[in-house]
Amino acid sequence: MSEPNSSQVLSPTRDNRTRYTGEILLRTRPKTYRKVVQLLSENTPVIQIMRLCRVAQDTVIAVRNREVQTISERKNSLAGLMSNIAEIGGTNVERKIGKASVRDAIIGTGLPDAIHHNPDVQRLFPNYREVEKDYYKRTKIFPIMHLLALRRDVYEEHPFIASSLFDAACASKERARLRMRDLGTLQYMLPWMTADIDELDEVFGGDAWPYGIEPNRPTLEALMTYLTDQGIIKAPLPIEDLFVPTHGRYDRWTGKSA
Repeated sequence: MSEPNSSQVLSPTRDNRTRYTGEILLRTRPKTYRKVVQLLSENTPVIQIMRLCRVAQDTVIAVRNREVQTISERKNSLAGLMSNIAEIGGTNVERKIGKASVRDAIIGTGLPDAIHHNPDVQRLFPNYREVEKDYYKRTKIFPIMHLLALRRDVYEEHPFIASSLFDAACASKERARLRMRDLGTLQYMLPWMTADIDELDEVFGGDAWPYGIEPNRPTLEALMTYLTDQGIIKAPLPIEDLFVPTHGRYDRWTGKSA
């Protein structure tokens, strides 16, 4: 069955379950849409999905058809995008800024030199510091710095290494944080570093990159939502299932010393 026109909500069925197209359901009831996708990925019978999500059979079928088509389209689009990025990345990006090949925006790990001499090259958010602080205060989302991964066969043969590695990472970060706060000899060439530390305490409670599951839950849940919405995974995974258990000095839930 092909999906109806996504520009309108279909009429209610006799059992008062509103019939939505896939696009309309995603836009008006995103949580329900993701729930339908999750249940479909678990091979849940359609009649049960209708009851659990309170949607009509046509809606479940429309979501299933949309996901199959959308994932295929996204894969093709992503392949083309990565090809364009590779083409631009293979040349000198600095020379292309302001020209046709890079005329709108770039995202990179550093600022282009052109921002210092080309008035047309500017930050997207001139007051980026305030914007980022406001976003964090509203969402509690702050980009995770790195993620540690283990080969499954190594972990299964030596499960203790997960606890040892997590403990080592936590202890190393704590030592770095203590050194940073030694104001007798500043660790970095930042003239207003003491003010920056005060701001770190005020906004982040002293730690912008906490370890452990709970301090990072809002960010990780957002990640699951983005991965699902973009068709990279079929349904969100429980955050607890993303990480192996540890039993060392530092608690895996809070990242704090036990």
